Amino acid sequence: MSLPLHLLTGFLGAGKSTVLARLLAEGTGERIAVLVNEIGELSIDHHLLQEVEDGVAVLASGCVCCTIHGELFVAIERAMRMEPDRILVETTGLADPAPILKGLGDHPRLKHQVHVAGVIAVVDAERGEALLDEPEAEAQVEVADRIVLSKVDLAPGRVPALRDRLSAVAPASEVIEAVHGQVDPAWLLRTRPAEGIQARAQAERWLHHGPASTLTRTLTLPETVNPETLLLALRLIVQLDGETLLRVKGIVRDQRSGDHLLIQSVQQAVFPARALDPPPEGWAGSTLVLIAREAGRDLMDRWTDLLLEACDPAPVRRSARAG
Repeated sequence: MSLPLHLLTGFLGAGKSTVLARLLAEGTGERIAVLVNEIGELSIDHHLLQEVEDGVAVLASGCVCCTIHGELFVAIERAMRMEPDRILVETTGLADPAPILKGLGDHPRLKHQVHVAGVIAVVDAERGEALLDEPEAEAQVEVADRIVLSKVDLAPGRVPALRDRLSAVAPASEVIEAVHGQVDPAWLLRTRPAEGIQARAQAERWLHHGPASTLTRTLTLPETVNPETLLLALRLIVQLDGETLLRVKGIVRDQRSGDHLLIQSVQQAVFPARALDPPPEGWAGSTLVLIAREAGRDLMDRWTDLLLEACDPAPVRRSARAG
């Protein structure tokens, strides 16, 4: 059985270390292996049960805190030897989670040993709106299942506008406000369906949100699709053209279960389908949106044909619009 793995992302100074320190201090009743860049930044000395050589600390809560030395995937394998119940990885401030997620899916051993149970983004309420203009910060938020708004006590007046911005960039993410890094550990670590897209207008807003300089094509798929074959086709496409096909976003209906699923890729990383529960009110059918660099104009038809063949041989409609 594979271990659940969570990524904790956020720009420098957003408050990731504070959130982590709270989690480690309170514990969850599980043995969590936490991978960080520097244990000393967490201010957990008074929670230490024992220190082990080579950047490993055992805490009174039962958690294990490990410093990442060099290659991340080596550190994950090292942490697994400690037999944790789950693993939590803190990324560096500028890290785009997509390559990490792709690397986990491609790793010959880890893809069978761990599964991504969630991505948590910490967003600084003081600087959040300005930071979301940075591509790296927007990428962290777009792939997150949960978003923690930090420093809300320092900038309460900026929270409503920041929430509006986040609802456009990542409407399927659940957002919680944290004062002094205080967040329910169970909320951080649980796996749950996406809940943020509750109406057709929200779905449309999310699907068509993207940089103005990109080329966009909207695919109207059959009403129900096989998500496994669709994701397989998408993985094949992004393996070859992920540097050009920047994003794929979609809401599709599973032909077997009838569930509405969120489909998403960022460059070469394809994320597991997430159930929308409840489904968006007024939404019918299945739609994909491809967002590419201008260099992908000549590739759009090939991508379209591959994705449509993966869904259903029946005729479908497609439309292109340049942003």
